[in-house]
Amino acid sequence: MVEVNSLFFMLKREVDSMQAYCLKCRTKREMKDAKAVTLKNGRPATQGVCPVCATKMFRIGKS
Repeated sequence: MVEVNSLFFMLKREVDSMQAYCLKCRTKREMKDAKAVTLKNGRPATQGVCPVCATKMFRIGKS
């Protein structure tokens, strides 16, 4: 049980530090409130918010 919890926190920390391109700021920034999501076609993605302008950020690919 301890191994599962540590793996979960490692993955959560990895998702929290995900970078994406903000279309409004036109720069690459760390996502705030990043969470892993799955698209309709089954591909993994990460969704979050820009810490500067609060625009929704999205990155397709393994999170």
